[in-house]
Amino acid sequence: MTIDNATINADHDFRASYDQATVVVPACYAGGKIKRGKMTDMIELLLQLKSAGGQYLVLIFLQGSRYLQYEQRIANWIVDRFNIILIAPATHELAGRPGYTSPTATEIYQRVHRYRLNELDYVVNRLADLIALDDNNLLLMGQSEGAVAVGTWQGKASARILLAWSCEHNYFSRDHVLAGDCESTWMLNIVGSKDEYFANENSLSSEDGVTGHGTKNLSRFKNAKVIIYPGWGHRILEHPNAGYDIAAFVEQFCAGLETD
Repeated sequence: MTIDNATINADHDFRASYDQATVVVPACYAGGKIKRGKMTDMIELLLQLKSAGGQYLVLIFLQGSRYLQYEQRIANWIVDRFNIILIAPATHELAGRPGYTSPTATEIYQRVHRYRLNELDYVVNRLADLIALDDNNLLLMGQSEGAVAVGTWQGKASARILLAWSCEHNYFSRDHVLAGDCESTWMLNIVGSKDEYFANENSLSSEDGVTGHGTKNLSRFKNAKVIIYPGWGHRILEHPNAGYDIAAFVEQFCAGLETD
């Protein structure tokens, strides 16, 4: 699929991404049984939680350029264990959503990244009407194209999990700046050593200095971790250790909240 030449800007209609988002609420907030549904069906429950006046950990998961239905396995790993509300925007429900076939022109990638940043802005702003979001309780996770948005979004988030993106200047993401406070933002980057798009031995990422992982760019963050799966490709969330490694990171993050 190739991108159309329509202008991508903040005026794009992102409502379907929010309205059709998958929402998973842990059992402790949903009457003793985990509850899953689309945002339009979950608003009443979320408003009830808001009226109760509590603070809730919220994880927003951004899909990659393809819809691979990873939100359910992520929910199984962390929602009930850490009492986290999971929200996965339905980016692939958006009419005219841009796509591409790599390799393509740098400007096309940049326009798609701006599109995803605008989408995340829209979702967070809408969520603020339902859930109190502050520096301590918003976590972001993104896969591939979604990871670029999670890593570079300039809003405040306490933790960012970047999957299947090397966080480097290369053909896919040029001159980006990783967002977050170096002292307080928790960062996790998980990549495969044989990633089809970002491994340093891949022809797409053969520029000088490309390592295939985010160690250099994440080194300035006090609470950063990079995990490389040897011999693994782009689909990080299908690795047998992915659930363990993500849950371990979230557990460490939650422990840090308790000691602050």
